[in-house]
Amino acid sequence: MSGNRWVNRLIVRNMPIITECKEFSHSAVGTFHGQIARPIASMCPSMPTRRCHHVAAFFTSVIFAISLLLVGCTAAKTKHQPARHSDIELANYQSFIAEIEYPRNDSPPPMDLLGDAKPFTLQDAQTAEYWDLSLEEAIRIAFQNAEVLKEIGATILTEPRTIGTSFDPAIIETDPRFGVEGALSAFDTQASVFGFGEKLDQPINNNAIVGGGTNVLDQDLAGLNSQLSKRTAHGTLFAIRNNLAYDANNFITNQFPSAWDVNLQALVRQPLLRGAGTEINRIAGPNAVVGLPNGVLVARTRMDVTLAQFEEDVQDYISNVENLYWDLYFAYRNLDARLAARDASLKTWEQTKALLDGGHVGADQEAQARVQYFQFQQQAIDALGGRVLLGTRAGNGSGGGTFNNAGGVLVAERRLRLLLGLPINDTTLLRPRDEPPLAKVAFDWDESKIESMFRRVELRQQEWLIKLNELELIAARNQLLPQLDLVGAYRMRGFGQDLAKKDNDIGKFNNAYDELFGGDYNDWQVGLQLDMPLGFRQGHAAVRNTQLNLSRNRRILKEQQRQVLHDLSNAVAEVERAYENAKTAYNLLLASEAQLESIEAAYEAGQTDLFILLDVQRRLADAEIGYHRASVEYALAIRNVHFEKGSLLDYNQVYLTEGPSGLLPNCKADLSNRYLSTLRNHPNLNYTFTRPRPLSEGVYPQLVEPTGDSLHPLPPIDAMELGPEIPFPATQPEAMPQPAS
Repeated sequence: MSGNRWVNRLIVRNMPIITECKEFSHSAVGTFHGQIARPIASMCPSMPTRRCHHVAAFFTSVIFAISLLLVGCTAAKTKHQPARHSDIELANYQSFIAEIEYPRNDSPPPMDLLGDAKPFTLQDAQTAEYWDLSLEEAIRIAFQNAEVLKEIGATILTEPRTIGTSFDPAIIETDPRFGVEGALSAFDTQASVFGFGEKLDQPINNNAIVGGGTNVLDQDLAGLNSQLSKRTAHGTLFAIRNNLAYDANNFITNQFPSAWDVNLQALVRQPLLRGAGTEINRIAGPNAVVGLPNGVLVARTRMDVTLAQFEEDVQDYISNVENLYWDLYFAYRNLDARLAARDASLKTWEQTKALLDGGHVGADQEAQARVQYFQFQQQAIDALGGRVLLGTRAGNGSGGGTFNNAGGVLVAERRLRLLLGLPINDTTLLRPRDEPPLAKVAFDWDESKIESMFRRVELRQQEWLIKLNELELIAARNQLLPQLDLVGAYRMRGFGQDLAKKDNDIGKFNNAYDELFGGDYNDWQVGLQLDMPLGFRQGHAAVRNTQLNLSRNRRILKEQQRQVLHDLSNAVAEVERAYENAKTAYNLLLASEAQLESIEAAYEAGQTDLFILLDVQRRLADAEIGYHRASVEYALAIRNVHFEKGSLLDYNQVYLTEGPSGLLPNCKADLSNRYLSTLRNHPNLNYTFTRPRPLSEGVYPQLVEPTGDSLHPLPPIDAMELGPEIPFPATQPEAMPQPAS
């Protein structure tokens, strides 16, 4: 068969692939075949032309097939080419991979989550039952269901990777690459075993001496190599090796037809410069890479950063629970005021309509009273149902959250259920049981600002980042040292015809293990090994990069401290403002009630106009809502001071603990020494005989006993000044009245 026919057969067999290839032509293959045949003919002038073409065709086919597999084909075709069967299959495949599919989920949503209850509407709320809930109960329920530290809004859907969960510290702790256990694994004892068997049947084109007296080597080989190695915290590597080899061959010069060779080795490698010492091995690890230290202390510091982030997420979570609790409280109070105003306006409208029917007032006054009733009716509907808008949340103007009620009762109640982990729809409505505080609270400024510098979790997290940078700087500086290792080995050898069997007729070299433990054949080795890059370009870059990161984080810490003082100043001043505003709002409420009584009496006596009465009714409703708004603002202002000085968890009696050890004990530390220790540079490069400095000042106290009177509660505002408590609505909302016909 000619060379071209070889190529043609290859093309026919691979036509489904070749037809998809771009710019393929038969002439190109023929040209390539000719280029292969000419060099073959020049190298072998005695080869017949026909045979030369056969060889060239074979190489052409192999090379072309390999190129098809490696380079690949394209689905592009020229405009004049008709659609082929393969094109149709490709189009079907492309349409298939473009489809959006839903993942197979073997765990459907639980029925207790879906439930049978439907959302409360305006009509449902008229017959609802209530669950009176205290703030303490709300926080307890929240943490019973707080596997995910939810936020207000749709962050859980749009950015789920940023949401804090109770799993985060454990995930970091168990990270096999950067966790503490992963770092400790570098010091674990390593065991390795390698066994093999081999058969050689090899002709040797050599003289008899090199071939062991034979020209055909017939050899059976077997071996078993095992090793135990251990890296110490000082950087020393110890290893014990046992090598066992069996050799049976046809060398005529052999003493035995087959023999066993055994050796037992003890090896040690001690770094003298880079990687030497307990400190650097605990910081960078024994297998340190430039710029990527991963020792036990670095891993533990990363863990502390994660724990601080987790505490920050818990703090925001508690703050948002309290925000939504008081949002719902205000929503009920707002609804109560709107209902009272609506009922009063309905009564005025009915009276005005009766006067209109008797011809005592004009139609304009009846229309004016009717307009005000429907305005209050509309406000009452919104106060009950609410609009889906964001309310008070952490970070909206202040760290803990500035009051910004934007929804009605039903919206605020569902939002609180979401954060507490309760069923979104239920047969009962949550209703706050606690009242905002009325007593004046004064915070000692000097003690509060020191406490904020010590207890703010954001500052503590930044300090851990600085500590991490300091450890990284130590590791980077260590990489500027040469790798100089002291290497030592001691070996015991054994050789014999048998491995362990004794044959008294042989004498010496009876079995390998007897010779091994006889101690006659021992050798040792001591040496130094030096490895270093000339110039240490990468090492110097790592040191400079770490220094810049350290300087950056120190500057950030300073600005964070300024920001904390700024926010704490705002929070302390806000407490005073909110308290005075609450007093004024209540006095305004008392004055508005008195004004309404006098205007109603004057209107019934015909001494004032209707529009004045309607205006006073509006003012009373606004005054009542303003008072409740001011009381909620005061409660949140007190909470925000605790947020800004880092005592919010203590304020809500929430405590965190690492592991099952229980509550963390109290401890006290000198702040000035603490800050100096975190900012101190490492003094020298002597890592061999130095021990790592302490990274922590001890357990962080979550419950700090005040050294003085930090809180100065004053007596509650006199009842004559504030007046009686305005109750919630009845056990169910009043029905919306229909306008009189």
